Amino acid sequence: MNTNDDVIRALKSARKTKGLSQSELGKRVGVPQSHISKIEKGGVDIKLSSLTQIARVLDLEVQLIPKRAIPAVESIVANFPRDRTAPALSEIRTVQKYLEQLQNSSTFAGNESEATERLSQTLKRLQALNYDTDDFVRLKKTLTPISKYLIAALNAQETSEKKAEDFNSFLRNLERTSNSLRILRNNLAHRHEQTELIDRPAYSLDKDDD
Repeated sequence: MNTNDDVIRALKSARKTKGLSQSELGKRVGVPQSHISKIEKGGVDIKLSSLTQIARVLDLEVQLIPKRAIPAVESIVANFPRDRTAPALSEIRTVQKYLEQLQNSSTFAGNESEATERLSQTLKRLQALNYDTDDFVRLKKTLTPISKYLIAALNAQETSEKKAEDFNSFLRNLERTSNSLRILRNNLAHRHEQTELIDRPAYSLDKDDD
């Protein structure tokens, strides 16, 4: 694979990681979707200025580095946390879909509504965060049992097999897993706040201040 193929593959991968379609990327850089498609298929020789513009939209940077430094740079990139926000949002929206189906059910009970409303609020707050690989793994691990309980509740309603003990068990499981999700959300939000404080430039004193 030549250098051009490596660049094209990197751009395409970064676009998909950010959850952008070719059309959305084109709008951000001011070119039609067909041009982005040609670039990703290797059908056009991309100009340096266009490459730089597309790369920056995708949170990448074009840099010239000494050839002898390539192994070190590749090692750093390989171990750099990947942006997994797009798949994380997909997982959250899947749970939201199950939740909305349950909330819209004709047999929905009032106390069930309170439990699912708390879960709904947590899911909405989780959508405001960014996720690296570790965050995504933790999120998916926490969401999996919630999806399982919601699907079970939907199936029970469809088959009219919703018993009192099953209902109470559902509420306990939903509340327990929802609480784990709220803890995860708070931890992620706190970590992001700390990162912003670290990355924020220090204020400099005005010349008139002593």
